Amino acid sequence: MLKELINRFGGRGGGKADLAQGGGLTAAPEEVAAAAPGQKL
Repeated sequence: MLKELINRFGGRGGGKADLAQGGGLTAAPEEVAAAAPGQKL
């Protein structure tokens, strides 16, 4: 899911095999959260 959000909103991803991290997105947090249904913040 992180790769899809990064492709849509820019930014970069990283982390480990069991922990995905992303940052530098070009959208408001609310817009990113709305694009990831079922995820709790």
